[in-house]
This record gives sequence, C-alpha cells and structure tokens, in this order.
Amino acid sequence: ARAADRGGQPLRRERHAQVGDSPGIIGWVCGHPVASDVIRNLLAGGLRPIKRTVRQLLARAPQASVLDVGCGSGMMSQLVTGRYLGIDTDRRFLDYAARRYGVEGRLQFASQSATRLPYADASFDQSLVINVMHHLADAPLQQTLAELGRVTRHQVIIVDMAPLRYNLLGML
Repeated sequence: ARAADRGGQPLRRERHAQVGDSPGIIGWVCGHPVASDVIRNLLAGGLRPIKRTVRQLLARAPQASVLDVGCGSGMMSQLVTGRYLGIDTDRRFLDYAARRYGVEGRLQFASQSATRLPYADASFDQSLVINVMHHLADAPLQQTLAELGRVTRHQVIIVDMAPLRYNLLGML
C-alpha cells in the first residue's frame, strides 16, 4: 500500500469498533511478541509482499538513519542497512526486539510515543510507519504525521492494512 497525495485533504478513516470490543483470538495472540511474529508471518505469507515493497522504497533514498514508529517485534529492522531506531509503547515487544535483533550502535529500540518525538529536525533519512495508523485516533495520528515530517529528511514510508477483524481469518 502506498500513500497517495489527496490534494491536501486530511487523512480520514471510518471507525466501527467500540471501546471494549474483544480483540478476538488472533488479536489476543498477536499481543504476545513471539506469537505475533509467527502469526503475522503466517497470515501475510511471510510478510514477503510488504517486506519487498518496504525494501524497494528504502532503496530510493539514503538510509544512514531510519526511524521505525510502532516497530513492534522489530522485524523491519532487518531491511535497514544503516542505523535503525525502532520505537514503540509496548515494553514487551521492545524487550523481545532488542533481544532478537538489537545490535549496539546500529539496531536500537526505545519506548517512545510518536506524538512528540525528542529528536532534532531532519534527524532521520527515512521513517517507517508499518501497520500503525489504524491504531491511532485522529488527533494523535495528526500529531504523529506532523512529527514524522519534522524529523525525516527524505521520505516517510507508510504501509497500513485493515485490522484483522475485517478479514476472514481475523473474524474467526
């Protein structure tokens, strides 16, 4: 999925889920880092199409420094050739990502909200936002996009798929 220019129109989404909706079995399992990696790989055919697209987009601009917002288990860190900083708000996923992928000085993970990034303007060559946008309410989404525009020099890569509850397997 690629973001298209909407002529300056704000991004809008429909919200059908109510507060307190059950995440379902798949959603519950995906809340655990190791299980999440396995389930996401199975559901997305090994995430090959997404990884291929992200790899191609990353290659279009320098990647000496890449910020990954909502990095989860850190899978996308393996696509980056330069310094990678994955941020997330879920400590369990960050601990898992650091153990599995962390490389001191190159692949790092930190607990950080994207609505107010503590980095200087143009600190990163590229930023990634993979399957995060549908988790954010409108105000935090707008703040996050503004912050990404501020801290990113070349391009922000946004890939967002429908939540699992909207596909057949997710409904199970």
